[in-house]
Amino acid sequence: MSGARRRFERSRRYVEEGEEPEINPEVNLLIQMLQKQQAMHRQYREQQAQAERHHKEMMHVLQQQRVQPQPQPEQRVKLQAPRGDHVFREFCRMNPPTFKGQYEPTEASE
Repeated sequence: MSGARRRFERSRRYVEEGEEPEINPEVNLLIQMLQKQQAMHRQYREQQAQAERHHKEMMHVLQQQRVQPQPQPEQRVKLQAPRGDHVFREFCRMNPPTFKGQYEPTEASE
């Protein structure tokens, strides 16, 4: 064995069909942890890719808006739909509140 390499051979152990090879629970746990970490990393990369696609779409829309000027909105005042209970609105219309005295901004602010 002057210059030759030594080959290490594993001792072969034949396992009968009914017998299962020994499984080290720590190794199995490490494999499960590694698989979980890989799955989480894959999910993270997918989320990042989705966020990147969304960002590019929004930037594209923004660039299109800069290139194409938007038509100016008309200066008309739009009437808003009335809110609240119609009975209360009718009461306030028929009996408007009355105020006595002058408006004092110092008293109104807290």
